[in-house]
Amino acid sequence: DGDAPLPLGPQHPYTRHLSPSARDLIMRLMERNPKDRLSAFEMLHHPWVTGEAASTNVIVGSDKRLNKFKKFKTKLQTQFFADAVGWADEAIVGETRRRTNLIERSFKAFDDGEFFMKKLIPLNRGVLASEVLVDHDDDSDTDNDGDAKLNYTEYSNLLAENMKQKYFPRGHIVYRQGTEGNHMYFINSGTVQVITEDGVTNDRHQGDFFGEGAMLHPLKIRSCTIKCKTPVHVIEINRDYFEKYLASSSGLVLSLREKDKIRRRNRAKALLKLQNGMKSETFKRGETLYKEGDPGDSLFIVEDGVVDISTQGHQVIKATEGNFCGEHSLLTGRKRNTTATCISDECVALRMLGRDFRQLMDAAPHVKESLTDMMNRRDFKKAVVLRLGHEFPYDDPRKAFNAVDINKRGFLKHEDIAHIMRSMDEDYTDQEVDMMMHTLDLSRDGKVLYDEFVKV
Repeated sequence: DGDAPLPLGPQHPYTRHLSPSARDLIMRLMERNPKDRLSAFEMLHHPWVTGEAASTNVIVGSDKRLNKFKKFKTKLQTQFFADAVGWADEAIVGETRRRTNLIERSFKAFDDGEFFMKKLIPLNRGVLASEVLVDHDDDSDTDNDGDAKLNYTEYSNLLAENMKQKYFPRGHIVYRQGTEGNHMYFINSGTVQVITEDGVTNDRHQGDFFGEGAMLHPLKIRSCTIKCKTPVHVIEINRDYFEKYLASSSGLVLSLREKDKIRRRNRAKALLKLQNGMKSETFKRGETLYKEGDPGDSLFIVEDGVVDISTQGHQVIKATEGNFCGEHSLLTGRKRNTTATCISDECVALRMLGRDFRQLMDAAPHVKESLTDMMNRRDFKKAVVLRLGHEFPYDDPRKAFNAVDINKRGFLKHEDIAHIMRSMDEDYTDQEVDMMMHTLDLSRDGKVLYDEFVKV
């Protein structure tokens, strides 16, 4: 029949519901000539797979309906972004993490609840569930008389509009340290290696993310090089949408800034451990590495055991393997403001002399910045401990917050920080108060809310 529609044509019953881009992909995959047929790598970079092909479906309804749809889409994408950031911190069993990609995990998390339940124009009008959204709280839309669920394909397509799928081969350099960065990446599968010019390396795996540092940096500078250790599938988010998602959620801003600080501190710790000339020392239970009030010109990096860091007999923190202590005296030139005691059967620590520490700080200012941030957090906890008269209440952070918020404002101001720090050390300078405020004020709005306090 010469009038019959072609199998991959726009009128064929098997393919007419597909977009031109999807039909093009199928046609090129079914090419008879192997030389002209798409390779697997070419398929992964086809516009339909990467989400670059714009949908040609017409969104029906009023401007109000379209506006609701856009808000829904942004809310959906922001929620996925927030979840993906949060999941990177979870202790997920390795095999489970490797089996489930981020989009699938996100969809299942939503689908188990009622987030996707929404009122729709009856499906016989020929539109997809995702193309018409009416807020389920708005009962004034009487022409929406059916409930439906957003399916996985629609969900994935909604995310793909602003979150591009990228595939990199093994050995590929995603970006280099020192370059300008305008994208952030979530790892859907594979492993990348983080490489810094000072010799620190570590791996990031499926479920983690990278590239957020340059997105938060005022100069947009990459702080490391990213190299693919395996073939890698990532979800790429550009700066415009990154900022849009952050603007929709203050909690996201706090989480990402704190995550970036943690990673910088971990790099600083790793760089400290790479230094030569450190001497290993062993301490028995009850022995002190140093005492409060003593002059100090050395830093200790715990290799084994548990070290109790206390002030006036009250515990502030415990330093375990990989953590350090004694930084306060080296960074400020003041006497020790804590006592470090071995509280396990045996503790092994590397001692770094002050002169070596100062040489490293001069050569790597970013390390000094990260260690100063760590010192500020610890000093703040010390001040809280002294005000409370007992160990830091990690299981009740609200109690610690209230101890600082003596004016009961519900947030901490510069004057509150100055007051508690000078109650611990009357010589605490205005500059040091400013630096402490910079450490605590993750939102950069001149005050420290409880949510920020908890993250710090």
